[in-house]
Amino acid sequence: MCYTTPMRASVRIATAVVLVAVLLGGCSSSSKPTAVARAAPRTSAELEARIISKAPEGFVQQADAVGDTGPSDLAKAARDEGSANAARLLRSEQFVRGYQRLWIGPGHEQLVVFVYQFGSPAGVRHFFTRQTKDIATRPLPGAHKFPVPFLPPTQAVGIAGADKDGAAAAVRLRSGVFVVQVITNGSTLSGLQARALAVAEDQLRRL
Repeated sequence: MCYTTPMRASVRIATAVVLVAVLLGGCSSSSKPTAVARAAPRTSAELEARIISKAPEGFVQQADAVGDTGPSDLAKAARDEGSANAARLLRSEQFVRGYQRLWIGPGHEQLVVFVYQFGSPAGVRHFFTRQTKDIATRPLPGAHKFPVPFLPPTQAVGIAGADKDGAAAAVRLRSGVFVVQVITNGSTLSGLQARALAVAEDQLRRL
């Protein structure tokens, strides 16, 4: 899986990059996270400020020019989604803006965080349901779902899997006017699920 993977691609577990998995250190919490009530971001810079500031040990944040990350407008979000009617659907779901950030870790592991902002919780629910439907209707061979313990199943889903080229784990969640997706890649599944959960929990706290 390339680090330019669009938000919908948490169901695409195969990765063509050979990476080395490392266990996450120091980011998880035993208490359930809650998003602090605050005004919605008004600009891409304000949304960027909500992205996690602390990555797992050994991971280095990449510039926005790497992997076509950084801010996403409607046109970019539609291109990332890839379907012919993506722009129409995103518009109907009141997509406002998005931001993507990439970190590279030891052995060229990848950690990607996506945050999309919508105009209303109703738009978020519609987008989340539409995008996660693929996991139930078109599961990949060898992939498995895993629970996200800090949110109910209607608000979050995890999926992980591996093939001959490598492994990946992803968590997608919704909260308020935001949808978050965390993707982490490695050569094996060891530690990937824990890392994706810990980063997603941290990101949820920052919304």
